[in-house]
Amino acid sequence: MAYKRVDNPEGNANKFTDDSAFDVALALREGRAWIERVTGDAFASDDFATATRDGVLLCKLANGIRPGVVRRLNKPRTPFACRENLSFFLDACRSLGLRDAQLFDTAALYDGKRLRDVAICLYWLGRAARGIISYKGPNLNVAAFTKLKCGRCKQPINEKDEYVVTMDQQWHTKCAK
Repeated sequence: MAYKRVDNPEGNANKFTDDSAFDVALALREGRAWIERVTGDAFASDDFATATRDGVLLCKLANGIRPGVVRRLNKPRTPFACRENLSFFLDACRSLGLRDAQLFDTAALYDGKRLRDVAICLYWLGRAARGIISYKGPNLNVAAFTKLKCGRCKQPINEKDEYVVTMDQQWHTKCAK
């Protein structure tokens, strides 16, 4: 799936257009809500990067999906410990089925840059979590991230629709039967 950032004179960067299927602000809001539902922990800051830069909530998210996938979690006392936590999270994502192209760079999140990559990683992690039979927790609303189309009827899947998502396909529930 290709994503295109759209900048326009009115300042509506990162908004849905016919050429773009990704709204970063919307994706980060949904990502935050999902992380809080899975971990039971509220963000300490309204700023996504600030709240996640130490890696603690992200590691708790991974352990919420598959307990023990992150075996060690550093206390975020130093920049190194925070970056290492982010690396632990990315390793967990790999073991949950994500490919390197679906991950973000630890330095980018720690420095609060390229949050689009973090949102994309959360999107793919949310899709992967749906395919883990032992995971019974809250699902990420992947329809909030992209303009999904049903693989069978080719109609758009909206946030309010009932739908099924795997790592590479999606359907309306009625079409999947």
